[in-house]
Amino acid sequence: MRGKLPIPPWKDVGIFSRKDMYEMSLTPGGLIACLRRGHGYFRRLSTYNNLHLLNGLTFSSTNGFPVLTAYNGPTDFVFHPIKAWNKRLGNNYGIHGFGEDKDLESYYWQRLEQTTARIKDCQLLIAPDFSLFVDPWLNTFNRFQVFKSRVVCALWQACGLPAVPLVSWGNVDSFEYCLEGLPMDSVLAFSATSCHHCKGAWNLWKYAVITVVNTLHPTHLIIYGDPHLEIPVDLPVTIIGDYIHDKLREL
Repeated sequence: MRGKLPIPPWKDVGIFSRKDMYEMSLTPGGLIACLRRGHGYFRRLSTYNNLHLLNGLTFSSTNGFPVLTAYNGPTDFVFHPIKAWNKRLGNNYGIHGFGEDKDLESYYWQRLEQTTARIKDCQLLIAPDFSLFVDPWLNTFNRFQVFKSRVVCALWQACGLPAVPLVSWGNVDSFEYCLEGLPMDSVLAFSATSCHHCKGAWNLWKYAVITVVNTLHPTHLIIYGDPHLEIPVDLPVTIIGDYIHDKLREL
């Protein structure tokens, strides 16, 4: 079967900003109208798999991950999970992409267009942290998880929204692909919720952080986890308290 992907509204930006072009293209339901053209099975297939959102993005040569641009704007916001998008959060807030995979899959992949329309006025967005695994036979699955996170962040950036790229990894071998497409000299985000499971998990996390810093030279780190976490690098850091530690502080 052959088909042609539609042209996104941010492909040719003239007198309007990318965000202006994105907002003008939205339907009342939060969908990008010009990307839903076409007929029959190919249109249904492309929208079901978010393929219709890929046209106009730039991809890496090895694994075909979307290539992200650097973000170096403000980071001093109050961050909330995606499930809080419809609450009155005030003006100084961001949405982070950490949480349970069922929520991330539902909001960020199955309803990516609608979710983007709902959170487009947030001060800062952090790309979703789809889970990766350390089992070597799951590397193909891990690559797809990385791909999904990159697609979400690349779409936001293409729409002119402030978005921080996320770094995620599985085992040591995953560093053959997990940094591909990420920008140099940028604010980067990642999770630290699993680093205290055992000594091996802590050593892997420290190795990952040092590798990320030495490879990508980030300007600032946003870390989701324990506010008292020991950071093995000397960089400005913003800690977003994870759900468990936040609940413990309330006791």
